[in-house]
Amino acid sequence: MLAPNTINDKRATVLLLVLWCIAMLSAATISPPEDYRGSSFELQSILPPTWIKLAKLVSRGGTLVVLAYSVVRFAADPRLTRAILGILPIALYTAWAVLSTSWSALPSVSLQQSFTLGMLVMLAVMIGLCWRSAEDTSQLLWLLTSVMTCLAAGLLLLRFAAPQYGALTKDASGVFHSTAAGAMSSLTLLLLLLAAFLWGWKWSWQLLVPGLLIHTAVMVVGGNRLSLVLCIFFGCSAAIIYLPKQRVAVLAVIGGILGTIYLAIDSRLTWLRATLGQFGTFASQGQSRKSLESLSGREEMWEIMWKSFQQAPLKGHGFFVTSSTGDIFIWDDWGNWTAHNWLLQLLVTTGLIGGVLLISGLLGVVVGVAWKYRTDPRLAQFLGILFLWYVGWGILNASYLGPLQPESIVFAVVLGLAISLLIRDKPPASLESQP
Repeated sequence: MLAPNTINDKRATVLLLVLWCIAMLSAATISPPEDYRGSSFELQSILPPTWIKLAKLVSRGGTLVVLAYSVVRFAADPRLTRAILGILPIALYTAWAVLSTSWSALPSVSLQQSFTLGMLVMLAVMIGLCWRSAEDTSQLLWLLTSVMTCLAAGLLLLRFAAPQYGALTKDASGVFHSTAAGAMSSLTLLLLLLAAFLWGWKWSWQLLVPGLLIHTAVMVVGGNRLSLVLCIFFGCSAAIIYLPKQRVAVLAVIGGILGTIYLAIDSRLTWLRATLGQFGTFASQGQSRKSLESLSGREEMWEIMWKSFQQAPLKGHGFFVTSSTGDIFIWDDWGNWTAHNWLLQLLVTTGLIGGVLLISGLLGVVVGVAWKYRTDPRLAQFLGILFLWYVGWGILNASYLGPLQPESIVFAVVLGLAISLLIRDKPPASLESQP
């Protein structure tokens, strides 16, 4: 049996490697514009497309090598078996996704995307195994929020200084799709708020103000409404729940005073009506009432996807492939569209078999975290709030079942922290809150 200090050294080494993987994968989420969209909207690629593809290949390949090495390091650790058993249905779903390559109309796409999913699951397992204390949670969240805040700031800079790269625009898929950017900023801001409210780490408070400005700007400029709504809802809920009641009361009093002053200055509510008009313009984004009622065309999308699911209800069309031919005609265009809904994406691509595996696996993790609540209440609450965010986001998006995006990487970290809780025998050494 290994001595405790040897075990800790091994975990520290793997944690550093895991942090490197997270940074590399996050940095490689930029993309060249799609060929036909790039020509239509006169977009340019921020780097030669070959370079970007090579960077993606190197980041994924390097991550797989690091994770394989980490598995070897933990091969004799009995907790590895416990970690795998804790997410066994999710592991089986990953294997099913790889197997679906054999009947996919786009086998190379299914193989690449299923291996990416497997890489994220392996990353989660390694996070669970190398976790030692709340300090590791702090390091993981600091890295995630720092890298993604830098990405968000870069997107804002490109949007205004170099619009030819298509950053934060919904007209075309440029350097970073506005939906992916909205999800990234919504999640990152929520991570910062929860880190500050739940643990009170000094770095989270220091990063909170610039993060609030940068990520709010990304969501507004990118025009992604759902990401902003989810961020406001969960962020305000966290503030009400976790901030000291005296501070909430003071904020309420300040709000009441400011409201009274405003009514005295603008008794006809001219400014308020103008602001609401601007908000309405942002919410509609030039779409007709009919388009909004159909959830920006998703009603048409879901109807076609449901018919596609019925063509292969048990096994689906192959991971990341939503039709029997690989192309489906939606919104006046042919392509391998995602279903723009997590559950539909799951069913259309991997069928009822895949659906049962993944849903049962996720529910098993949720139940396990609830069972271990007393072991680490703050981490359990943190995981619960993020789980609800993903449920809300998955209503209108494929989420982590889509391409590799920041939200996928955050999901792997969240799952890894959940695994760390599931395989824990006793409460961890805690990291004291810093003022």
